[in-house]
Amino acid sequence: QSRSSAASDVYKRQAADLKERAGEKVEELRDKAGEKIQEATEKARDIKDTAAQKAGEVGSNISDKASELKERAGQKVDQAADKAQDLKEKAVEKTREVQELSLIHISEPTRQAEISYAVF
Repeated sequence: QSRSSAASDVYKRQAADLKERAGEKVEELRDKAGEKIQEATEKARDIKDTAAQKAGEVGSNISDKASELKERAGQKVDQAADKAQDLKEKAVEKTREVQELSLIHISEPTRQAEISYAVF
């Protein structure tokens, strides 16, 4: 029995040692998992911040481009308005020229039928 008892004690010690080492390994793995979770959380925050920054830059670029297009459209409208004003002034000038024409009536009394000429 003593041999059997000694072997049983050895198995019990080995089992206790294995249980203790398994507990230590579990704690070690928990710590590593916690560290990895913390690293992943920090990376996710960095990615989120970078994405927000990029979105802000894109929004700013879009806003700048919209302002530029708005300004160019305003310039085109001003150019069109200037062109319309020039055309209007030319039309008024041509109208005045037409109004300044006069009709001169010339008749030839030597003929039996009266013939009139219009001279501009």
